[in-house]
Amino acid sequence: MLLIKCDTCERTFWVDGHTTPDGWMEPGEVVTDLDSADELCNCLSEGGSFSVIEEEHPTFGDEC
Repeated sequence: MLLIKCDTCERTFWVDGHTTPDGWMEPGEVVTDLDSADELCNCLSEGGSFSVIEEEHPTFGDEC
């Protein structure tokens, strides 16, 4: 899950997705199709830009 902020209206949304790590020759990427439990703002629905604020990783209680 990614917490993103619309660069136009500055609203925030949790969306399905993740970031990839930086490589030696290229930066990491944001991978998402902007699926959100909340309805996205018109800016993002029309293809507007956004910034990633936070990334949440799933945790599993039985891992060491």
